[in-house]
Amino acid sequence: HAYMYAWVVKVFHVNVRLADAPGEDFEHMDILCVRWYELDPSFASGFEAKRLYRLRFVPVDAMDDSFGFVDPSDIIRGVHLIPVFAHSRTNELLPGPSVARQEMPFDEDDHDTDFRYYYVNIFVDRDMFMRYYGSGIGH
Repeated sequence: HAYMYAWVVKVFHVNVRLADAPGEDFEHMDILCVRWYELDPSFASGFEAKRLYRLRFVPVDAMDDSFGFVDPSDIIRGVHLIPVFAHSRTNELLPGPSVARQEMPFDEDDHDTDFRYYYVNIFVDRDMFMRYYGSGIGH
């Protein structure tokens, strides 16, 4: 699979310089704090399987891979994710309350939970479809 997926938790605008270069000017940087998704390995997806790709959040117990920082210039484009309502919500991937959780509870019981899976809507527009299918100009 050619793409990586992440939910943007926060956008940081920072002024930085090297610690061992106090005479240097500060440089402005934009940084995205992200929570990573991964392809669901238990689900056959893609054009061969005739199914949308299915994602899930990387579990927090895989500490090195569940969160990260990204340069905004590395982002190709936004993607349309569809929650898989047929599967229950869970708090196993990120236990307890967190600022890194998407705020869209349907009721109080769902406040500290995430959807277990999301589908990647590759048909949201023709540009998105051609990124996945290929053969398009510039894709």
